[in-house]
Amino acid sequence: MSKTGIEKSAKLFWLVGCCIWVPMILVLWWHGYEAQTAAQASLSITRLGVVSGIGVIWSVVGAAWLAKLRKTRSP
Repeated sequence: MSKTGIEKSAKLFWLVGCCIWVPMILVLWWHGYEAQTAAQASLSITRLGVVSGIGVIWSVVGAAWLAKLRKTRSP
């Protein structure tokens, strides 16, 4: 069972997205704690929520896409 080129590229695309997403979560979380005012903290937390939501969607869609590719490839 060898992987197709599309499946490899989909997995790589998903992995690169996760490698960008996880450090962004950590940076935003750190900025929230290092904020000088409540407004700065609120902005960091709002951004953290948006980035977290995008990451969840990225993970679910990527997993669904890979599952679909595997299902269409299986006999």
